[in-house]
Amino acid sequence: NAEYGKQWYQRRVRGAVLSITMWWLFDRTVSGLIVGVSSTLVFISVSQFFVYQGFASYKKPDFFFIRSWIPSLIFSAVITFGTIGRQLSAFRFTHSHED
Repeated sequence: NAEYGKQWYQRRVRGAVLSITMWWLFDRTVSGLIVGVSSTLVFISVSQFFVYQGFASYKKPDFFFIRSWIPSLIFSAVITFGTIGRQLSAFRFTHSHED
């Protein structure tokens, strides 16, 4: 069905654009981008392994045997936790040097 293929493509592009926009707004570090992309790729690889081995399955897989929104969620979570971690580290560092 051509309409389904168009919707699938639009969802993938929308998810990728939103993920990159979130990285740009909240992180903007090359290391954050590299960690986010590599973590997402590792998750996809592990998920594919589990699906291939029969340990897991998705009801309606539409992107590498998983739901199309999961890679965007993983990437966004990595960026969010990285930003929170840097802020907590900076807060602790600045307050530990006050007398």
